[in-house]
Amino acid sequence: MKREYIPNILTVFRILLTAPIVYALLTHHYTWAFYVLLVAGITDSIDGFLARHYHWSSRLGSALDPLADKILMVSVFLTLAYLEQVPLWFLGMVILREIVLVTGTIILRLVAGPYEIHPIWISKVNTFLQIVLTFLLCFNLSYPVIAANWLSYLMYLVFTTTLISMLAYMWIWSGQILGRREI
Repeated sequence: MKREYIPNILTVFRILLTAPIVYALLTHHYTWAFYVLLVAGITDSIDGFLARHYHWSSRLGSALDPLADKILMVSVFLTLAYLEQVPLWFLGMVILREIVLVTGTIILRLVAGPYEIHPIWISKVNTFLQIVLTFLLCFNLSYPVIAANWLSYLMYLVFTTTLISMLAYMWIWSGQILGRREI
């Protein structure tokens, strides 16, 4: 095995960790869910570091990594909504953003042709805050020490960055589509 494959292997491993996390949450093994989620977060950091620092990035990895994030975050938020830890309006925004991003990527590819996907800064902030929120919600299920109002404030912040991120991508993509179209 080539060392360059390590980031992609870690990304696939992160995808595979989604099922045990969801299962642990649904069976009320919250501490286990928290620690497996922590491992998933660590693998995300390690694969990103390896890809950037050692230039072990690939086209597969650039598509697989955001897909792994989407699978993990949407699955965990769906489960947390089922457990009544996040409200449906919040879940709806998270899912809407992911649908818009996937659909927008496909449309842009069809209209504008091949292009490179580069995450924008607000999207990176949003992903980071979503991860922090899932960690804290899972942690709080095991060790209820975080005040509910602080989790609510964080949830509103994540909702806001999710909305801004979605709108920013829509703005960028519409400019790219209109810029390449012949009038």
